[in-house]
Amino acid sequence: MKLIFTLIRYFIVALLVAFLFAPAAFAQPNLCANPGRIVYGLTNTGMIYPIDITTGIAGAALNPAYPGNAPSGSNGMGYNVYNGRFYYFKRNPGGSTQEFVSFNPATNNYTMLASCPTTRTVYTGCVNYDGTGFYAMDIDARLFFYNINTGAWTTITTTFFNQFGANITSTLTARSGGDIAIDGLGNLWILCSSASQFGLYKIPGALPVSAQSSITATQVLAPTTATPAGRAFAGIGFNPTGQIFLTTNTGDNRLYRLENNLTLTFLNNLSQNGSGNDLTSCSFPVGVLPIVWTSFTATLIGETRVSLDWGIAASSNEKAFYVEHSTDGVNWNQIATVAAKANTGTDRNYQFTATLSQAGRQYFRIRQVDQEEKSSYSAIKTVNTAKTATIQVWPNPAKNQLNIQQEKGSAVAVKAQFFDQAGRLVKEASLQAGVNTVSIQSLQTGTYVVRVVNADGSSLQQLIIKQ
Repeated sequence: MKLIFTLIRYFIVALLVAFLFAPAAFAQPNLCANPGRIVYGLTNTGMIYPIDITTGIAGAALNPAYPGNAPSGSNGMGYNVYNGRFYYFKRNPGGSTQEFVSFNPATNNYTMLASCPTTRTVYTGCVNYDGTGFYAMDIDARLFFYNINTGAWTTITTTFFNQFGANITSTLTARSGGDIAIDGLGNLWILCSSASQFGLYKIPGALPVSAQSSITATQVLAPTTATPAGRAFAGIGFNPTGQIFLTTNTGDNRLYRLENNLTLTFLNNLSQNGSGNDLTSCSFPVGVLPIVWTSFTATLIGETRVSLDWGIAASSNEKAFYVEHSTDGVNWNQIATVAAKANTGTDRNYQFTATLSQAGRQYFRIRQVDQEEKSSYSAIKTVNTAKTATIQVWPNPAKNQLNIQQEKGSAVAVKAQFFDQAGRLVKEASLQAGVNTVSIQSLQTGTYVVRVVNADGSSLQQLIIKQ
């Protein structure tokens, strides 16, 4: 009897060990635990692998063997963060018998779903950001929507135009590889690719769920961009900060990052062959490829005008620019609006000339608002229209100490105030005649405005950088 109980005890322990450590036998408790590092790849044989984007190493497959028909040309995977299921084509519509399924890694169950109304190959698919539906596009550039709640498919459109009014349906058809993904604002990103060329488009949210005669897709990256090493891209996925990751297909197995300036950075080779065949992630970022300021200068023209020139990277999605001016670097006024230029897929340059109404040091910055109404600021640039400096502040940049000397004027300086970029007073120091040495060791690294206040209430300002 003792031997029987011992055997039973060992059997229970073995079951617990299997439950805890067998990656493809029970629930996947760590799914989406590290979205900044892990994305998920689907092979054309239907196996789902977690991929570490920092190393390219794939973990054990999440899903067990399939019942019924063997997988064939599996593709078009998306992940639903609300119900924890993957949606994809186990058997591609371009094959003999289509099978569109969902997989629940918590229970290891597959569910057969309604078939998509196409008999053409599907390479792209994704779940929308609120988990209510799944979008897919076939190789004829026909866009479909699957309602997860009702189980019904809708053909959305068969015709696409870019923002310039040109029909790009044939462009998408000629580059029928690639993938699609949706961000946290509901925008649909289309990565289209052939073996030699790829491009990137964005359909702004809210995405349609009913039939449309056509859809406009904004070109982000020209579809004539050369692919690396002559291999087609097959997968696209986001991380939480909006970076885009791309993978190449079976036999090449490479992982890239698409930078904000639309250049590619090779990251790693994928350890699992075919895991880059399709890609999805747990991330729906609200900012993808944020604006990149390529340049900003402020040039004094004579004594009363300032030429402001700035550049924006090709990937930027700007709507308008607002020119802001300040006389102290703390309080800002909007002085002009500059409309955005058409996005032609290349870097864009802007210029505005400001007329000054007073002498002295002047501060300028540009506030950009994008199509999603999010703002970003340029660096701050200064010009000085005074013929002779009234105060001297040195060194600049400074590390631990700052020297302040009033050079001209009858007013007597009595104190120096330090303001951070948010306009908050963070330090104050008393001043005497001559050169004053002020410790700034307690200030954090960054940019500050030093306001020298005189006994008669007048003041002078200087922008400094604390290293």
